Formats: sequence, structure tokens, C-alpha cells
Amino acid sequence: MLLCGCVTNDSPNLSAPASAVSFRESSRAARSVEHEQEGRLSAPAQGSSMQPLYGDNAYLIITPIAFNELQSGMLIAYHNLQGMRVVHRLGEREGAYWTVKGINNRYEDADYVTPDNLIGVVYGSFFASQ
Repeated sequence: MLLCGCVTNDSPNLSAPASAVSFRESSRAARSVEHEQEGRLSAPAQGSSMQPLYGDNAYLIITPIAFNELQSGMLIAYHNLQGMRVVHRLGEREGAYWTVKGINNRYEDADYVTPDNLIGVVYGSFFASQ
């Protein structure tokens, strides 16, 4: 499973953080944290919409959160209309849903975050060498 952002043509090519560990080591560490709490998941990041915070060398840990506990600015994972898992930043709450946008994107997503498509909040991340 990948956690994707939206790739846009207007996104500059920014560098994401890196570390001295391999991708295999970072994925093992993420899986270790994942197993500490029921319902957590870990997956590699992909795309440029969350750069420079997360790039293709990041492994993210997502933990469940109740919809009514969401706050503007949180980094959350949700299923978009195409069924892809996306990690982006929450914008404003508008009634029964939240707007969402990649930090490296110019525009908000066409999708909204609802109780039905919310996966969870970004709990942590591990970075591998590039």
C-alpha cells in the first residue's frame, strides 16, 4: 500500500529530508511502531505534493483518529474519489467535511475528507537515504 499525494506540474522540485539508514531499515522501524497500537498502518510515501516534508524516501505511520477530533493543519490520510490513499494537510471544516491540500500544491484537493473516507492522522515518519 502506498500513501500518495497529488502530483502537480506547478510543484517545484524540492528535496525531502533523508537519513543514513536504508529504505529497508526505515520500513522495519515503521512496521515496529505500527504494531504498537491496533489499527495503525505504515506505508511508503510517494509523490511531490508533500515535499519538502515527505518524499519518495519516507515511510509514514498512520494512526486512527475520530473525525470529531480533527483540527485544521493536521496531516491526515484519506481515500480520494479514485480510491487512492492520500496524505495531505487539513484546511477548513465546512459543515460535514474538511478541505484538504498538499503542502506543495497550489490548490485544494477536489476531494473532501469525511467520516467515511478518513483513514487516520500521520503519527510519525522514517526517512531513508536517497
